[in-house]
Amino acid sequence: MAKTINAKNRELTCPNGMPQPHYTGVPDQILDNLNAFTGPELAVLLYVARHSIGYKKQKDRISLTQMVEGIVQKDGHRVDWGTGYSRGAVSQAVKSLEKRQWLVVTRREWQSPREDRKPQRATSEYHLHLTSEGVVQETY
Repeated sequence: MAKTINAKNRELTCPNGMPQPHYTGVPDQILDNLNAFTGPELAVLLYVARHSIGYKKQKDRISLTQMVEGIVQKDGHRVDWGTGYSRGAVSQAVKSLEKRQWLVVTRREWQSPREDRKPQRATSEYHLHLTSEGVVQETY
């Protein structure tokens, strides 16, 4: 079972309604197949959609920590709260979505200037797997 975090955010209410929205396009293929995803998988898909399509980019460099904990800018402004799932749940969701071809991940490694250190992972790039028509292909 996936462990959720950021439970304090669950108390968030919206008594006065939301301001007029800015939109992040989510492909209908995702919304039409909600039952095909676990909670963490859906959260990861939506997080990647927000940080790519929502910021008018084709892909975005996102760390696993950002997906788990969210993003806080240097001035203390919180951009988002992340997915609300544990690191293990998010990592497993990314692997599953990548295997099932809903998500494309480009992993990058950087080499330490010191030769005695192992290469470490840099922030990976993520994007939804879209065809030129913008629809994920179904396989039967």
